[in-house]
Amino acid sequence: MATYRALLTTAGAAKIAAATAGGTQVKITRMAVGDGGGKLPTPDPKQTKLVNEVYRANLNRLSIDAKNSHYLVAELVIQPDVGGFWMREMGLYDADGVLVAVSNMAESYKPKLEEGSGRLQTLRMVLIVSEIESVALSIDGSTVMATKDYVDDKLSEHEKSRNHPDGTLTTKGFVQLNSSVSSTSETLAATPKAVKAANDNANTRVPSARKINGKALSADQNLTAADVGALPVITTVLGATNINTLNLEKIGLYVQSTGASATVANGYPAGSQAAGVLEVMPASWTGGVLQRYTVQNTGMVWTRALNASWNGTDGPWRDWVQVSAVNSVTVPSAILTTTDINTLGFASGVGSAALYAQPKNANATAALHYPQGIAGTLYVTPSAYGCQQMYVTFTGNIWNRGLSADWNGADGPWKEWVPTYSANNKPTAADVGAWTAAQSAASEKALADEVATAFKIRPNLTATDSPNTLRGSAMFGHYGVPGAAAATTEKGYPMNGFVGVIFVTWGPNATQQIAFNNNGRQFTRAATGAWNGADGPWSAWAEVYSPNNKPTAADVGALPAAGTAAAATKLATVRKIAGVAFDGTKDIALNADNVGAFPRNGGDVNGGVTANFLRAITLPQPGNGQGTYLGWNESGGQGESNFVNNKGGGVGGFLFRTVNQANSVQTGYVRISGTGDLSAQGNFYTDGGGIYEMGQRVFSPNNRQPVNANTANLGGGWWRCGDTGMIKQWGVVNKGSRGWSTVNFPIPFPSTCVNVQVTAINGGGGTFNDNFGTAQIINNVGFTCGQDSAGSYWEATGW
Repeated sequence: MATYRALLTTAGAAKIAAATAGGTQVKITRMAVGDGGGKLPTPDPKQTKLVNEVYRANLNRLSIDAKNSHYLVAELVIQPDVGGFWMREMGLYDADGVLVAVSNMAESYKPKLEEGSGRLQTLRMVLIVSEIESVALSIDGSTVMATKDYVDDKLSEHEKSRNHPDGTLTTKGFVQLNSSVSSTSETLAATPKAVKAANDNANTRVPSARKINGKALSADQNLTAADVGALPVITTVLGATNINTLNLEKIGLYVQSTGASATVANGYPAGSQAAGVLEVMPASWTGGVLQRYTVQNTGMVWTRALNASWNGTDGPWRDWVQVSAVNSVTVPSAILTTTDINTLGFASGVGSAALYAQPKNANATAALHYPQGIAGTLYVTPSAYGCQQMYVTFTGNIWNRGLSADWNGADGPWKEWVPTYSANNKPTAADVGAWTAAQSAASEKALADEVATAFKIRPNLTATDSPNTLRGSAMFGHYGVPGAAAATTEKGYPMNGFVGVIFVTWGPNATQQIAFNNNGRQFTRAATGAWNGADGPWSAWAEVYSPNNKPTAADVGALPAAGTAAAATKLATVRKIAGVAFDGTKDIALNADNVGAFPRNGGDVNGGVTANFLRAITLPQPGNGQGTYLGWNESGGQGESNFVNNKGGGVGGFLFRTVNQANSVQTGYVRISGTGDLSAQGNFYTDGGGIYEMGQRVFSPNNRQPVNANTANLGGGWWRCGDTGMIKQWGVVNKGSRGWSTVNFPIPFPSTCVNVQVTAINGGGGTFNDNFGTAQIINNVGFTCGQDSAGSYWEATGW
């Protein structure tokens, strides 16, 4: 028996029979498609609907097969934006919604555009109907779309027909060909032969009134370059002529026959010292002129223009500008054969661009480092580290690579070739990290198979079944629960009396379960390890809470609202707080004594006080009784700490002691007596300060008065004795000539200067004057010094 077939349903056969008997027709208007519930169904005449309908729409076409008059063909077209389902069955419905015919079909998945694929799907059902005249073939034309097969059939039918209208002067159509060149018919069409004959005749006839560049054709005419707006060709070779002198009055086309004359001195552009052609032509401004020089053997072109109005002799001209890059790269004289193209490179600033041709596929090998085994052109141009290469195959593929470091002088180092993608060189799926069409289709089917398995409706669990046995992909799906009495926690259900469904799906260790109770409660658990072969292991069921299924106080370890302290009026058991009875019926007040604290407003502390710090903020009150007082005195934003000893009837004073850890040995002390005397067990040290008596610094043999030294560059120096206060000062006087100079001491003597000694410096010899090496007008800030031209050294003493 055939796998796929179509047949009339019992209801459909009855309708057609009734229509045949009554002389009416059955109107079949719609087709439905179904997925068969996940498997290929077998059509049944007793069906009144599809196993699982997924789509229904109006028929696109209902017709009789051209080759068999008893074959009824129903056609449905599904648009690309409809899909997301499998197709395994089809059904035809009449205008009353009755299933008239049913068939199965080869399984096919209809994607939708959102899934990344789409297609226009055409479905046809062919029925064998003996009373086919009882079926109405009329279809709503507004919903019909011509399929490709329909259009092809109509075109073929039209091509075989000769029923075509003749063409007229106002309408298109068929016409008859004619080669006559003298016919006046308006229904015949001229052949190419007739057109050629007419054209040949016209070519031999020129109207006598025609002109060529303003000259009548009444006789032969000679045209000049000026007549046709062209440059005149100057027959005289330029030779040694300086082309700077060729202005607007000398426009034309000149020839330079020798490179020896094409010098910069003669006005030619640098780099063009070769034979060529010079064009002198008008510019776009009044009196302007352009020059263009083309080298004959390379085709290189330069151009320039006047920079200002003509000076009457040779310019002024702008600089030459090379305007054509054609043949401007170096082309080797030999075509590439078996040269390793890794060797075709150069260092920065050394080489120039070059162009190479490889005419043979056989030579473009990987061994010679070509990117592709196809003949082509190699460009070598300046770039990073020296140069880069571009290879263009004759088929249009383009490859590029550059150096990875400075040119090594031999063969690189080169990076890998990088292709430029184009219509002729498209990337593969692997190049762009994509799947091929086959891989995509396989993945799509695998996913569809898994989804169909994962969401499968499974049989209900029996009273003896346990959900503990449900694991693995083979058991994925939904399971109904037998009933409240059989569903207990002992059998593995999340709660006693569970009524609902258990969903088995992917999860840790291949499986997890989600249970939905019919009262809205939800639970989940997962496999915790490798399957033990029977019923686990499973984690404990965890309930999923929601606004409709809130946890109880016990679930979260809390007290119920009715059992909290907020709802109580009295303690069940009377308690004490810091020794004070408290039953909750009234407030109590505790003081510092209750908690063993020091009163904030002051008081006596009968024991020791341990604290991170003590702070005093007011003046001490020594009149409050004998003892030591700590306070703070602030005036005008300045403050001092006060330690006050109320000596009472004794001598008073302060004693600061240091003792060992056991407080058994005194290791040092400082005592301030009640009369202000200071004594200590150890020494007195000052850091950078000193000891003073009645405002004067106290020095001793072991603590001498410091010596002050001159640190400035005053042309001399000074020194003070720390014991006696005597001061020595000295310096040099260099006047540059004999005479008297005023000398200021480096520092003034505090009291007086008692002596000045002057020694003349006679560096060059000579006669000394009586005044040389003498001092006069001496005081505590300086003196007047007599000196020789070489200068004098002096020394002063005082205090």
